[in-house]
Amino acid sequence: AGGYYNQMNPARRAAFADGLKGKLLTALASRLANYDAQQVRVMRPRRAGPNEVKLPIAVMNPGGYPARIDLRLYQSPTGWKIFDVSANGASVLAHYRSEFQRSVGR
Repeated sequence: AGGYYNQMNPARRAAFADGLKGKLLTALASRLANYDAQQVRVMRPRRAGPNEVKLPIAVMNPGGYPARIDLRLYQSPTGWKIFDVSANGASVLAHYRSEFQRSVGR
């Protein structure tokens, strides 16, 4: 939510976070439901910053190209946390960031 997040009161921040989490999990679950018995290959994680890694995953499609999913994780005091998911190069974080900017503009 960028700078707008800092202007929200705590209740609004919590509602925003819950709504975003719900949208993300619903979209992710519906996309993953389309995969049926494909082989999944988890590649070696690559360091992307001091406390950040990118974890590439390939979903093998019989007779076609593999779908690529990249998880971006950061290390928090309580363990590793996913902060972005990209499917074939399209970032969920970038999508929701631009969607939020459009809704604030309205």
